[in-house]
Amino acid sequence: MNRIPPNSVPDRPRSLSRCVQATIGLGSILVIFLAVGWAAEDSRSPAERVGASASLAEGGQPSGRSSYDLALYEAEVRRMRGGESYYVAAAAELPARGYPTKSVFNWRQPLPMALIAALPRPDHARVLLGILGAIILLLGYGAVRSTPELSPAAWAWVVLTALSLLPGIMPKLYYSSELWAGNLILLSLLLASTGRTLPAVFAGTAALFFREPALPYCLAAAAAAWMLGRRREFAAWSAGLFVWGAFFAWHAAQVTAHTPPDAAACRGWLCGGGIDFVLSTAQMHFILVLLPRWAAVVYFALAAVGFVGCKSELGRRAAAAFAAYVAFFAVVGQPFNQYWGQLWAPLLCLGVTRSLALGLRFGGGMLPIARRFPPFSRRLSGAKGSA
Repeated sequence: MNRIPPNSVPDRPRSLSRCVQATIGLGSILVIFLAVGWAAEDSRSPAERVGASASLAEGGQPSGRSSYDLALYEAEVRRMRGGESYYVAAAAELPARGYPTKSVFNWRQPLPMALIAALPRPDHARVLLGILGAIILLLGYGAVRSTPELSPAAWAWVVLTALSLLPGIMPKLYYSSELWAGNLILLSLLLASTGRTLPAVFAGTAALFFREPALPYCLAAAAAAWMLGRRREFAAWSAGLFVWGAFFAWHAAQVTAHTPPDAAACRGWLCGGGIDFVLSTAQMHFILVLLPRWAAVVYFALAAVGFVGCKSELGRRAAAAFAAYVAFFAVVGQPFNQYWGQLWAPLLCLGVTRSLALGLRFGGGMLPIARRFPPFSRRLSGAKGSA
């Protein structure tokens, strides 16, 4: 009897395929209704949308607190370059700029600021993000080209991902820890899909040290490793999560030591924004901030459809991360936290790429069918004869 290798996926029965198609159809109808309702709330004029993109290019954020957060991080780095520790700098700048400091989650982890402060010039961080983006594009193009379910639209992946990574080389945006984490998440995903387990775990854990909301990706990666039967990879992810957990406990202790008893508190992050907040984070692609909200809904729908039924390792890992972030953003995040979408903006490009690849294959598959019909047959044969 032939044995199925542990990492292979047996062909799904036809009934399951029909069930998936029905689910996609119903989901598409739901997304259309959501798109109509959500887009109707978009009262911004085209000029205001262009202004939002211009704010992004100048170092701002197209929602909520705009460039205030980036100005805070710049001031913290300036103090650190003057000899202060991160916690001393943050303890001085946060209340001075009206930020609450009671919760540890109002304080960024020190790694992004420490890295930028250690460079000869802060804007050299743009160079690092540019190099990281180039590595991602080179590695990713090879992985996408070698994945049959993605390869027909490999060119689309390069364009979409390059645009999603573009903000990293713009002025001031290198202070955004979400951008760093989003780059590292995609790098980790690509490394894991090509069998580079330890570098993948290192990149994913590094993303977690840059920004706490990278946790859904790390948990999804660990779960995927367990489900694939890769116990060593699961152990590596578990070790990485343990190290980060120990560091975050130390970080919380430092925050407590630098927080006065009468520090201001803020509302929690368990806001339950649901699909509305999920879609708002999906809009954090460099091009989508220029467009009406319905464009983000269509983009998200293409990504969701693309992640359904993935058979490749890259596709299945990306689908697991996508599902984790949908669940996370549906529950966690205040309305002004839309910029958290920078964490998964590069990830969504894979789902959209697979949808485009499916469309190209469907269009190519329709050509032999068209040859069977007399009107199309005569046109095709005539065109072939004239050639």
